[in-house]
Amino acid sequence: MPADSNNPRRLRAASVQMESLPADKKANLQKIEDFVTKAAAQGVRMILFPECCITGYWFIRNLTVEQLAALAEPTSLRFVMRWEPARDGSSGSY
Repeated sequence: MPADSNNPRRLRAASVQMESLPADKKANLQKIEDFVTKAAAQGVRMILFPECCITGYWFIRNLTVEQLAALAEPTSLRFVMRWEPARDGSSGSY
């Protein structure tokens, strides 16, 4: 680890590619915690995980509203995403 690893202007980041278990939030969160623990021991301050890795996203499109609600958890976080159409005719971005 470099001597300036505590420098607030320096950011060590990591990304994770993992296979999630469908609808097994407990197992997926344990796997995420293991990755975070290992990354933190290596001085990582930002870690990126695959979208929907907690729930195992690939099966979600087949769930009923009730099944989706069972996977959901309340949160105090609030954010707003704004979609901007692209000027070049492509699909745009958030």
